[in-house]
Order: sequence, then C-alpha cells, then structure tokens
Amino acid sequence: MRNNYINLVIETALNEAEIALLEGEVPVSCVMKFGNIIIKTHNTTNKSCDPLKHCELDAIREYQRFHMSNTNDIIMFITLEPCTMCCRIITDFKERFIKCNLKLFFGVYNDIFGNLKITGNTFGECIYDERCIEIIKRFYEQQNPNTVNI
Repeated sequence: MRNNYINLVIETALNEAEIALLEGEVPVSCVMKFGNIIIKTHNTTNKSCDPLKHCELDAIREYQRFHMSNTNDIIMFITLEPCTMCCRIITDFKERFIKCNLKLFFGVYNDIFGNLKITGNTFGECIYDERCIEIIKRFYEQQNPNTVNI
C-alpha cells in the first residue's frame, strides 16, 4: 500500500496531466517533491513547437532554479514511463546532485517510447495506476488540433 506522501504526489501529477489535456498537449506530467516544495510540470511540445519540451526536463530545470544541490530526498513521479532521452537527463541530474536520494516512480509503462521498450532496462518503479493510461487514451480519442487531418 502506498503512503500518503506518494499518494499526494500522484494526485498532483494527475491534476497536472488534466491541465495538459485541456491545453491540447499529450497529458504526461511530472511532479518533484522535496521538503515542502512541489514542482509540477507537463509536456508542452505542441505549445512550444519544441519536441524536447518533456515534463521531466522542465521539472529538473525548475528544480535547478532553486539551487538546492544538497536536498536529501526527492520523489519524482511521472504519469508515463520516461523515454530514453529523459532517463538519461534524470541520470545526469542524479549524478550532479550526489547528496540527493531521488526516488523515481511512474504511473504506467510506455510501450512505444519507454526506456524498457527501447533499451530493455527498467528505470524507476512502475506503480500501475490505470488513471495514468486512461488520460492518455482520452487524448488520442479526441481531435488533435496540432496534427494534419488525413
């Protein structure tokens, strides 16, 4: 059973994913919690016209703005398993902040671009929260204004 701390992070991430969905973005979000600080981000690849604007990268950039290199414990929750690019970015982040104990969780596996699918290696802990896949399904069931009609 998950503790209340993890549940708070998951609920925050799901709320952030809903915002992404309303904005026409792929509803993937990331929440980092350390101490009393919560950073929440979602993908903004469509709005920014930048395919690299993944929520994980934005969360790490926001964290770095706090200049807190000695944070003891960080929980990072992503609604969808990170892609290989984001896994590398998270790994580099952990190595730069050596005193940091980062615990990574994600909602569901990404069977298309996830790290396990691409590299065969697991990265973080999947908690199998069906709500995370349901919001992705809702995105793909609607008309995406950012794609060309075929």
